[in-house]
Amino acid sequence: MGVKHEIDVQCLWEKYEDIAMHFNDLLIRLRTQSLAGVAALSALVGIFSKDGPAPANITLDWVVAEAIFGAMIGFWVAIWCLDMVYYNRLLNGSVKAIVELEKQTAPQKAFSGEIKMSQLIEAQFDRPIWNFRKRSYDGVVAFYGIVLVVLVLGFFFAHART
Repeated sequence: MGVKHEIDVQCLWEKYEDIAMHFNDLLIRLRTQSLAGVAALSALVGIFSKDGPAPANITLDWVVAEAIFGAMIGFWVAIWCLDMVYYNRLLNGSVKAIVELEKQTAPQKAFSGEIKMSQLIEAQFDRPIWNFRKRSYDGVVAFYGIVLVVLVLGFFFAHART
């Protein structure tokens, strides 16, 4: 006969929530710091790639600007892969664990009510942001897509100037 373990569901839920928030924080930092890095490099390209002399007689050839934009495109795609293939899966898995725990506690009447916070958050992702799509990653796709389009335009602009 096995030993029955008493589990404090609220403590377990709080631990799961802490883990989910940790992954969420990692994703926010990854995205904002990557965006800041791309913005800073793009600004430097813009400053130093002007025709004519730049401050302190520093000029950046358009070929170098093109190479920098090409490298930033590769960097941005790599960050997207790290986000979507790794960190986002960790976050989604932790949220699913919370949702599953909440579903398991629903029939029990030992609680004053159901724990439903994560189920309600998850339901928000089922709502379409745009009318023609119904995907939970629309915001992430838009975030990475907008920056990628700007970088590609910068690359082609620099390429046209060479």
